[in-house]
Parts: sequence; structure tokens; C-alpha cells
Amino acid sequence: MNDNQLLYLSTFLCIAFTLYYTVRHGKRTGTAMAGILAGYSLPLYYLFFFRSGGGSSLVWWFYLITLNSLFIAASIVRLAVKTIRRKKPRRAPETGESLP
Repeated sequence: MNDNQLLYLSTFLCIAFTLYYTVRHGKRTGTAMAGILAGYSLPLYYLFFFRSGGGSSLVWWFYLITLNSLFIAASIVRLAVKTIRRKKPRRAPETGESLP
């Protein structure tokens, strides 16, 4: 796989998670995630494509891959935590019985 294809795949996964959270968990969460994603990826993509003289494109590529990987990992952890919390039965505080 080409290095740039790996970068594009990771960016696509970030956008897919952002769209998933927008549809599934509300516009506020999706907008926040889109803002974070755009806040770091747009400047780094600009530097990667247009300011990459003298071998600095490797630096911008590395930053993009690293930040995209952190974004994907945080999204997966958040999704797992939400899923686990949703499956855990709720208990009444006084009696300890399960609530419907």
C-alpha cells in the first residue's frame, strides 16, 4: 500500500467516525468532532501538499498519520465505553433491584 493511500484511508476513517457520531449521538458531538478533525488536518494537509520542500513532507505525513491514529483510537474507545454503559443494567439506589 502506498504511503499516501494509508494517509487517505486513515482520514476516511476519521470522517466516517465523525459522520457516525453526528447521526447516532447528535449534532453537537458530531460538530465538535468535525471541528477537531478540521482544526488539525486542514493545516497539515496544506503543509503536506504545498509546503513540502526539502523533505519536510515526511514530517507532515507523520503528524497526520499520528493524529489520525489517535483520533481513530479515541473514537473506538468512546464507542466501546458507550456500548458497555448501555448494556449494563441500571439499579435502584435504595433497593439494588434492576430498573426497567
